[in-house]
Amino acid sequence: MGLLPTFSTWSQVTMLHMYLLVVRFRDMPKLSQTTFQDGLVDHFFYEAEAKMDLVHNLTSRVIRQKYLKDLFVQWRGLVLAYDEALAKDSDAVLASAIWRNLYKADENVDVRKLAAVVSYVRKGMVDLAHLSEEELVMKGRG
Repeated sequence: MGLLPTFSTWSQVTMLHMYLLVVRFRDMPKLSQTTFQDGLVDHFFYEAEAKMDLVHNLTSRVIRQKYLKDLFVQWRGLVLAYDEALAKDSDAVLASAIWRNLYKADENVDVRKLAAVVSYVRKGMVDLAHLSEEELVMKGRG
């Protein structure tokens, strides 16, 4: 998809997949929704901190915490941007959000690749919507 193998790319791709799951969790009972969503987000941030330390040699906890706070702000913004696209049921709005988040608003992005990501997200939402709660939980364990 033309993305560099960086921490930023890893985090944006992972958050995109997390978002797909969060959308599906919203159809679950409130207690399950909250439990799964909180667990998913917590696990992501633990993994992000571990990557910062082990892969990128950011040994200072203070620096990692600053980056994690910035990452959390990105997560919240990503959720709002993608939710706007869902609310408007607009591929153009979704493409814009993906372009800003995943492609860092790169003016030279290949629009075919951007369109492929939009299609992937839409298909992912449909696929997850067809899973029962039990199937979703069991697939998450596998």
